[in-house]
Amino acid sequence: MTAGIPSSALFVLKHQSDLPAIRVNPQPLSLSFCNQLESAMLHQFPTEVALQTASYLPLYSLCNVALVCRQWNELITTNEPSVYRNAALLHRFLAPAELASQKPKLKGHEWRLFCRRRLEIERGWRGRGPSSFKELSAARNAVFRFKVDEEEGTIIATCRYGGLFVTDLIDNYLLWSLTHVGAYANCEHDRGYIVYNRTDGCKEVWRRSCDFIASDVSEGYPPDWRMLHASELAAKRHASPTRRGHYQPLALLQMPKPTRASRFTYPTLIAATADRAYLWDIPTSRLVQTIPNIQMANAPGRLGRICNVEVSDRYAFFCGPSQLRIFERETGTMVLHTTVSELPSTQWNVLPGQAAATAGHMLVSYTLTQASHVRGAGIQDEFLAVHVSSSGKDMVVLTRKGSLLIVRDFEHVITKQVSLADAAVQIDFTPNSDMLDNFFGHLAFGDTNGKVAVATRIGVFIVSVEAEIDKLSAERPVCPGVSVCRVKNRDSARIVEAISCLQVADRGLYFNWLPAVDWDLPPTPNAMHEWIVVQIDVGGGQNHIVDEDAGTDGNALTFEDSESISNGSGGSHSAHGEAAEAINFERDFGQWLDPDPGSTVYSE
Repeated sequence: MTAGIPSSALFVLKHQSDLPAIRVNPQPLSLSFCNQLESAMLHQFPTEVALQTASYLPLYSLCNVALVCRQWNELITTNEPSVYRNAALLHRFLAPAELASQKPKLKGHEWRLFCRRRLEIERGWRGRGPSSFKELSAARNAVFRFKVDEEEGTIIATCRYGGLFVTDLIDNYLLWSLTHVGAYANCEHDRGYIVYNRTDGCKEVWRRSCDFIASDVSEGYPPDWRMLHASELAAKRHASPTRRGHYQPLALLQMPKPTRASRFTYPTLIAATADRAYLWDIPTSRLVQTIPNIQMANAPGRLGRICNVEVSDRYAFFCGPSQLRIFERETGTMVLHTTVSELPSTQWNVLPGQAAATAGHMLVSYTLTQASHVRGAGIQDEFLAVHVSSSGKDMVVLTRKGSLLIVRDFEHVITKQVSLADAAVQIDFTPNSDMLDNFFGHLAFGDTNGKVAVATRIGVFIVSVEAEIDKLSAERPVCPGVSVCRVKNRDSARIVEAISCLQVADRGLYFNWLPAVDWDLPPTPNAMHEWIVVQIDVGGGQNHIVDEDAGTDGNALTFEDSESISNGSGGSHSAHGEAAEAINFERDFGQWLDPDPGSTVYSE
């Protein structure tokens, strides 16, 4: 049945979960190669079988498959919504749960435009598409912590001198504020809940007004008079018929012991003391679990002073200087502990001065250099931060010397199917430094797109981790399976080291920064009081891509509009005598998907 079909074609048609674990770099299906496959007569299979086969092809290959012959083109264009809906899942543009909930609500050719928009955003993240810089000063100056809600279009920020402010993300104006919030308050936000700490050790919980139900107010930990009074004042100060960006007091959580690190990932808040951790269910304001003795001694020693905590549905993560520990929530037992000495000996160095700037791009692609690292030489490294993906499968860890550890499917390490050294990819942002106090770092992990942001003294970086589909395309990064970009013109060590918050959202990177600063001059004595939120927007070209929620708008590029796009390969397509839809298909995607194998330098 498979006689005459090249083995590389069979590889493409395999189920995604059957892809080999080793890193490979097959090219997308070329037009000439697809012509050789015409004898396979895909269009003669039952439609459901043909579409199931096509669902494992990346967009790069779908483009050429539609140009093989008229029958194949009709198969793709007639079933366009199904084809591109499957492509969106394959490329992880949306999760199966989002599709089940019918979000985004798209129909017809809007799925194709949705895929094209997501591809353009992905290219922006990798420094190959346009991106822009924007100052968001409405969140007030001296911003300390903030959270961006791109779905609602708001920023929630706390400041160094006190107060909490909710501002409009697009038009940059104040929506709502609280004045009783203390200075340097740590702020967490997810799914319409705000959690921040008070000076008395308690944590206030507020619920978005449009989702607030009075019966949800906690009975065991009700809001106190300060919260209620602050809510009344805020309602008078920011009267609005829509109450957009407004919040209502939900609970005042009283910690059994003073906590030093916390993290809120809906629906769970984890708050750690020196030797134990409390897990709260925020929607119900209940203490659901206590994990004791997180400092238990083992062969390498104790955890040490807790630097950072993280939580997922199944695990709790604790980052100390000497160890990283993972506890299973169901049993409360430690299932993994590791030290810096167990990290991979092979690392990928990010060296300054290797990037070339591109006009209109705020993210500049960097080259990685492979090198071997001998553990034990120099000062011992320390763990600094840990984050886990929204799926709960992948983990990233940052060390004090500037090494980023990316671990895909870390449960395989927990179950000892693979060692941490074999499962992890290590990227070193300061390969020439051996002093712990020379490094400053912040770590962020995108909730929806898997992007990793790292702020160091040499700049702010974005790391794009390859998806499985990248292994089938020329767009995939070369080994070690990541692309690294740096934010252009934001590399002043004196300013970068003062960044106090960093967040990766779906379409942009956010961090606090000095407004309109002169990069060649040192900060002024009052500079710390001038910090605002800034945005690196990678969703560029909004005027010609479809809006996911509103469907095709007046500025969206349609089939007819795409005829006016200049594309050097259009003539060769016309020579094949294909339908106009096939030409439009290529023109929709060709200018975004030009092959770029990337660059990597191997050295001893």
